[in-house]
Amino acid sequence: MATPRMLGPLFLALAGTGAAGGAPTSHSNGVNYAMMPLRNLSDDPEAASRIGALIEAEFAARGARFVDPEDLEARLLERRVRYTDSLSVRDARALAEALHVEFILAGTVIDFDDGPQPRVALTLRALRGSSGERVASSSVALRGADFEGLLGLGKIDESDELLGEALDALLAPFDENARPLEQTARPGERERSDPPDSGWGYMLEDFEPAAVERVAILPFDNRSSAPDATVAWSEFLGDAWFRSSGVQVVEPAEVRSALQRLRVRSMRFVDNRGLAQLGRELGTRYFALGSIERFGEESTVDNDHFPEVEATVRIIDVESGRIMAAAGVRRRGDHYQSLLGLGVIRDPLGLARQTAREIVAGLGG
Repeated sequence: MATPRMLGPLFLALAGTGAAGGAPTSHSNGVNYAMMPLRNLSDDPEAASRIGALIEAEFAARGARFVDPEDLEARLLERRVRYTDSLSVRDARALAEALHVEFILAGTVIDFDDGPQPRVALTLRALRGSSGERVASSSVALRGADFEGLLGLGKIDESDELLGEALDALLAPFDENARPLEQTARPGERERSDPPDSGWGYMLEDFEPAAVERVAILPFDNRSSAPDATVAWSEFLGDAWFRSSGVQVVEPAEVRSALQRLRVRSMRFVDNRGLAQLGRELGTRYFALGSIERFGEESTVDNDHFPEVEATVRIIDVESGRIMAAAGVRRRGDHYQSLLGLGVIRDPLGLARQTAREIVAGLGG
């Protein structure tokens, strides 16, 4: 299982893309960004640096300016930031002030294959430097075969072309000047909802989804055969929660920092009192946790093979210790098949991304 990226040679792939001395490059009136090296869960060791460079180039083409990677690394070392998968609020503010950037980009390459059957899955989010809050979020899971239409036409065989499609989707939450678009749906607009279709769920009578303005996603119990299921699932959940209603998801670095301050080595030994204390450290009373039973395992139906995803999510109010809401679903790729045979999801990560959105909707958005 891949671990969060640590400081060191990973910055070399991006070195030279910024200006000397840390001054952001590109148009003089562009938005200032710092680009954190992407976390890499794929089997391709170069995937994160390759895709990260493409993301930076797309932003720069819209006028964004990026701080020099070497200057960013120096500031991270100064702050004693060991892992680059995310930033705590305190570190985000310090970096933004020191590097004169407005936003910080972070994300995860969940999967990448540039072979004859290319595929890519990744997430991207923009954090406001002054507050550490997520202001834009996107995710994508694509395979070249997904573009195949009637008569076998349209299939993408080149990874560069597939990455182009992925970047178009990733940059949808940003305007033509590379500035994050304003999130229109807010947590206060959410209402109680029904469980996911063909799934299950419940909410306590006194639970109001609009009360969840900030949530901490704890590591899920992974019972599937996919070693990185917990990280990928949490990434998709966080993206779905923010995009559906603007719910702020606590950054993983913030959770790690709080656990270190509380001297917690494992969540297995944290009781309700410990959870309440952790919630106060993180500035939220709501935690999301649960289990992953299946994450891409194949199921055979009429000699055809489809991926499956099965997961359960619970929302806990750590101040009361109660489970306020829960939802679960088991999805198979042919669940979305139309009468004409269209709509089947054959990409396991594409199915996981869709399932995460449905569960979030079942929890009130």
